[in-house]
Amino acid sequence: MTSTLDPEILAGFLEEARGCAPAILAGIDQLDQAADLEEAIRLSDCIKGAAALVGLPGLSYVAGRLEEALDDARGGSLAV
Repeated sequence: MTSTLDPEILAGFLEEARGCAPAILAGIDQLDQAADLEEAIRLSDCIKGAAALVGLPGLSYVAGRLEEALDDARGGSLAV
């Protein structure tokens, strides 16, 4: 089954995702700063869900793995 992405919806998603990128990168760069890390986890989750909604399952998967890795870093089970 082939799906076609609505260009307007995709453009809106991309604009939002680009807006999230700086905060996610800040969270990765500042893993020892709880607030930045929490925001990066939250935004990764948002991108995961939004990507799935607009029909980008691969990106949703990658964002989900990023969310999990950041959560593991927060919990101390991922050495950084």
